[in-house]
Amino acid sequence: MVQNTNTDIGPNTSGQLVIDASASTGSYGRVVLPDWLNEFGDAKMEASWKEENPKSTTYWASMMMRIQNTTGTTYYPYMQMCVRYNTNVENGVEFAEKNSLNEWSVKTKTAFAAKNTGAYNKYVMDMQSNKVSC
Repeated sequence: MVQNTNTDIGPNTSGQLVIDASASTGSYGRVVLPDWLNEFGDAKMEASWKEENPKSTTYWASMMMRIQNTTGTTYYPYMQMCVRYNTNVENGVEFAEKNSLNEWSVKTKTAFAAKNTGAYNKYVMDMQSNKVSC
């Protein structure tokens, strides 16, 4: 399922999924997997993405696990891996947990100089119980 606000989401001519959230600074685009995947418990998610023409180098893209629910109920805790366009800053890549009080708790953050800006980079998030590794 695709959720979006002022975002163009769809395949390009090569069949790749494109999420264009450049319409406004407050917009976002989201691809949400079906709820029935929660029945499998632990999961590993892999994605390759390329960030092009950011409005600001402070912007980011992320992968989140155990968040989605089409009934409007949010599951806690859920995890996020945030990758900034400029990964060379101290929080260029960070992992955070959102708790039942709806507060973020950053578990770890680091600069990451190996990101190939303007090219596809592969990201992997492996969730075992409430522990995430990448």
